Amino acid sequence: METMETFKCLRCGHTFQDKYDAKVLKERSCPRCNSNSIRLMKQAKDK
Repeated sequence: METMETFKCLRCGHTFQDKYDAKVLKERSCPRCNSNSIRLMKQAKDK
């Protein structure tokens, strides 16, 4: 299932939204600095 998730660039700190599907590997690059050091930001669980 594809959802919109938040990603963060480890090089410049830019955060951005992109489509994400845990079953599909996709190489991403930062739209600001073009680095490929991108990490998926964990969402806080609602209680």
